[in-house]
Amino acid sequence: MRFVVDGEPMGSRSLEVWAKAYSQRIGWKAIGAWGDRKPMEEGVRLEVDMYFPIPESWPKDKRVMAGKSILSPFGKYRGGNVFETVADALAGICYKDSKQVVMGVFRKFYSNQPRAEIRVEPISLSRDLSFDGGILF
Repeated sequence: MRFVVDGEPMGSRSLEVWAKAYSQRIGWKAIGAWGDRKPMEEGVRLEVDMYFPIPESWPKDKRVMAGKSILSPFGKYRGGNVFETVADALAGICYKDSKQVVMGVFRKFYSNQPRAEIRVEPISLSRDLSFDGGILF
């Protein structure tokens, strides 16, 4: 399942009130995308692409480079905190507990349209964890 949460991605260590509101927005978007299905009970793969706003104070050439993903937002929020916020917000909706996230990826970009693009799916051992016939550890 894939869905998008508009607005600047925030981690759990952001201002507490804003982070709580962001977490609730993730939950509402997930409910809309997930529908009335029961939470998964198996292992889960979670991907979060984070798009942060391009600072308006930057010179035009730097803003253009950021928009083309030549510059990465390494100074804006720790990606792991945002990932954790997303994982926790999906618990009880897409899966029972965030401990079920056994494979996860996050990527950070700049964009004129701040958002988080979220993908969650059950783990397929043959597809996700195999490498030349063996299991990755």
